[in-house]
Amino acid sequence: MKQSTLFLLGWLLLLATLQGQSLESCLASRQDIRLEKLSSSARWPERYLLYFSQPLDTEDPALGTYPQRVMVYISSPEKPVVFVTEGYAADYALRPQYAHELSDLLDANQVVVEHRFFAPSVPEGDTIPWQFLTAENAAADHHRIITALKSCFQGKWISTGISKGGQATMFHRALYPDDVDASLTYVAPLNFSVEDLRVYDFLDQVGEEECRNKVRRFQEMMLRNKPLLLPHFEKVAQGKKLEYTMGMEAAYELIVLEYAFAFWQWGNWPCEAIPTDTSQPRQLIRHLDDIAGLDWVAKSFVENHPFFYQALTQIGMYGYRLEDFGALITALDKGTFHFACPPGIRCHFDPSLMQEVDSFLRHRAERFMLLYGEWDPWSATAVQWSGNPGLKVLYKPRGSHQTRLRHLPEQELKEVLDTLKSWLEE
Repeated sequence: MKQSTLFLLGWLLLLATLQGQSLESCLASRQDIRLEKLSSSARWPERYLLYFSQPLDTEDPALGTYPQRVMVYISSPEKPVVFVTEGYAADYALRPQYAHELSDLLDANQVVVEHRFFAPSVPEGDTIPWQFLTAENAAADHHRIITALKSCFQGKWISTGISKGGQATMFHRALYPDDVDASLTYVAPLNFSVEDLRVYDFLDQVGEEECRNKVRRFQEMMLRNKPLLLPHFEKVAQGKKLEYTMGMEAAYELIVLEYAFAFWQWGNWPCEAIPTDTSQPRQLIRHLDDIAGLDWVAKSFVENHPFFYQALTQIGMYGYRLEDFGALITALDKGTFHFACPPGIRCHFDPSLMQEVDSFLRHRAERFMLLYGEWDPWSATAVQWSGNPGLKVLYKPRGSHQTRLRHLPEQELKEVLDTLKSWLEE
């Protein structure tokens, strides 16, 4: 028998063995992975909850580990794998029927990874070791997980993430470009400072002028009538047991300033629904809460929140232009999120990795697609296409931060899926 025939038979035998191999047996020799088999569902014949023992610091594994939660859902090992880099906690992925949009569209398996240092993927102890919460360490987490799981599947891999999770996808792909075969991010900004100034110009031009003016008039009304409205704000905040490190009045001003960003970000309210009647103060505060969220800058939400530490040190954010409202701002002293730095920690922003990621995407990335909503303020800091044929940047007209592939026109969705499928067949 020819050597080539023997090789082919051997490969087919190995493939058959792998296809019949369960995830438990595939990972049986790994002492750094704790696996729990979950009940199957109509959508997923196999469901697993994994905890990976990850080093706190990739550069010095001797400093300790933490358990990272990973959900693995399998329909068939030979199908593609959608690798979801969640930017926050991933409790939602434990729902038996949960399927990421791409998992359904590509008829794929899925792996959902909770971001490091979001509970329960946290180190032991009462405090978070903030110095290890870096985009580099998070990308290394993803690299180790993919390396461990790749032998358990035969299909191609596509990484994806939404918003902060999309940022994690970008960081991982820039640092480990060959881990996956393709990537798609949703509404993922790439900021270059703690207060990325591009957001201000965006909010000055977003949407239709009439609606934009209504948003501005609402903010001015809320600030101009602060003596009337602040007591109602305090009452609602106290009823929710909310405290603010900057004080009640400054918090009120900050949330009013947030209103414009939040209004366009989520796109849930028509302009006609913006209230204008100051004789209904409770309605005004309720509307402010519905759009901007009174808990947005509350101590219980901000203090020791991993997102804010990352925003203030690496991944950047936006701020508020106080001078736009002149003398109407009387209590707030800064328009940035400096107050959100964890107590006792110095938050120093370093843009170097964001610049490196930007260069990678615009010039060297292959098989990478980014989707944004046209009216989402986070698209103010979207990745800019600069001629790289391996990068595709899409915008949903009038889309918000909730923009997904399913919101695209039918023909455009078909073209996107054809492109993704062709990338996974290369």
